[in-house]
Amino acid sequence: RERESSVRDELTATVNRLAERSVAAANSAAEAQQVRAKLKSERDTLAAVRAELVQREADLRASHAELAGSSAALKELQEKCADLAAQLKIKNGVVAEAHAQARHSNEATAAARTELANFQRLAESAFLQMSSV
Repeated sequence: RERESSVRDELTATVNRLAERSVAAANSAAEAQQVRAKLKSERDTLAAVRAELVQREADLRASHAELAGSSAALKELQEKCADLAAQLKIKNGVVAEAHAQARHSNEATAAARTELANFQRLAESAFLQMSSV
């Protein structure tokens, strides 16, 4: 009987140890499942971050291309402005020359009028002298 009791105690202890191990294994499995779920969530977050980075890189490349196009257009406008400024300078020179010629012509006209007026006074004086004779 004593032996039976001893074997029974031993079997009970073994069953209890197996039950504890089973509970520990179940707890470990649950923890492992939680860790796997957390890792999956973090992988999903990383994938979303990667996708956002790829999109931002594409946006940045598009902005860079747009900026390069704008820069080229600006350079072209600067060249056109420089050409227009050169043309304006030439036209201003032509206008200044025309003004100078007009001044010269006005001066020549004024001189001719003065000469004509002097000639008319001289002719009137001569006519008066001839009439009085």
